[in-house]
Amino acid sequence: MAPEDRDQIQPPIEVEIRSPDLAIVTLRGEHDASTKPEVTQALALATDQLNVLVDLRECSYIDSATIGMLVAASQRLNEHGGRLHVVVPQHARVIRRVMEVMGIDAILPIHETRTAGLASIQSG
Repeated sequence: MAPEDRDQIQPPIEVEIRSPDLAIVTLRGEHDASTKPEVTQALALATDQLNVLVDLRECSYIDSATIGMLVAASQRLNEHGGRLHVVVPQHARVIRRVMEVMGIDAILPIHETRTAGLASIQSG
């Protein structure tokens, strides 16, 4: 692998603290039981903020355990007056379908873009 290729590799889980009121968790690739400890840690760090946006634009697979972690993080945030929002674009059909089948779209706000998710959080 060329050095310039290594610079472009993105981590599978990334947490960005935007402000005391907002964190963004980005999940890339596949997430299942094998990544549960890392996803749990990322969500725990993020839920120290009031609102969390989970960006799944580059996620190719999530299992029910990962979705369960999102719901649990959402419940923790709700207890403190915060919200968890999710970004799942239309082209991420597998992720969208899993969320629809599990009824997550009725529990968590799902947005097409990161910009739409951030705007929804900022508007309260």
